[in-house]
Amino acid sequence: MNPALKENKDFLHVLIIGNGFDLAHGLETRYTDFLDSCNNCNSSWFYYFQSYVLVNEIKKIDETIKTNTISNERYWYDFEEEIYNIVKNRFRVKALNKSIQDLLTEPHPFDPNPTVRLTPSSSAAHALCSKKKIKPEELVSILSNFRLRTSDLQQTSNTIQVIKTLDSQLKDGFVKEFVEYLSKQIEKLTQDPKPHFCLKKLKGGNTNFQKHTLWVLNFNYTPTFQKLYEPTLTKSGIQVHHCHIHGALGEGNLVLGCQSFTPDDKIDPAWNVFTKHHQRHRYGTIEKYQELLKELRHFKGEVAFHIIGHSLARADHAILKHALCSSRNTAVQDSFISVYYHDEEAHLRLINNITDMIGEEAVMARVRFIDQHDPERSILERIHETSKNQ
Repeated sequence: MNPALKENKDFLHVLIIGNGFDLAHGLETRYTDFLDSCNNCNSSWFYYFQSYVLVNEIKKIDETIKTNTISNERYWYDFEEEIYNIVKNRFRVKALNKSIQDLLTEPHPFDPNPTVRLTPSSSAAHALCSKKKIKPEELVSILSNFRLRTSDLQQTSNTIQVIKTLDSQLKDGFVKEFVEYLSKQIEKLTQDPKPHFCLKKLKGGNTNFQKHTLWVLNFNYTPTFQKLYEPTLTKSGIQVHHCHIHGALGEGNLVLGCQSFTPDDKIDPAWNVFTKHHQRHRYGTIEKYQELLKELRHFKGEVAFHIIGHSLARADHAILKHALCSSRNTAVQDSFISVYYHDEEAHLRLINNITDMIGEEAVMARVRFIDQHDPERSILERIHETSKNQ
């Protein structure tokens, strides 16, 4: 390409970040972190998720006992997929209750101290208590609370009432408590405002381009990027635009839902209040995303996509696919998509998920998988403590 022609072009970076971005910066922003820290939340969703995680960990421990293997792995849970499963199959709550029932022993009618206990034969449940450093009676209390909190939802046949109750408990219970938890996590950034990394491929100053623009498509609720990176990028001449597609802390617009239902699911449209599509429009988080799509349609120059800390799970496929592939602009069609992974398990999962989303041909032509620890190719360059303290 003629260098003189390239000098007249602009460069558009689209940085797509998920929860792994916050985790890399020392923030404990997993849903499981929240469940472990919260002692009380007036929401059936809270008790479902909490019990769902505990029962599944007990099952996994039971598997390791039976197979005589040892695992210290921290399991990954897709709560958005689980919301989809609950709505699609109301019996899922009953199935979880059945699993809990198998773990608990009801008191004998003539027991002088009638107390629900863990089933003595459940060595996995007792092992989980040791692992999480909780007493068996604490685990019993959590599991019993779930049975108590969800019994009314299983008994009523009024679908509209069930939807209203669950919607209110998700928005005014679980999400509200989660916001308070995340706000405390963000205080860590106030205490240590210096970033652990610099975005080395977005530093600007490249004389081959007239202007650098950065769009941050943020799937997190947190302002981590704005607090740590935006001031430096702005000073270097990069125009930064933000799209918190699932809402942002302090704006009362958090989206927590599942993928859209298909006709084959045969689900009453009233349940759509639990889909991300419905909530994005309900809370107005889609508008900045529409501006990003418009810029991608009309941008004249070079485009590059960077995906950091996002699982590329199915619940976000529609939003991601539109940004990555829907534009007929050749600048977008010819762009590369750099997907950064933190370990080999994530690497394999990301290959599968993005192939499922955009197809093998697009992945072969445009996607590059990069180890985020690679000092030569990663977009995040760790700042050494010596340079941070200078």
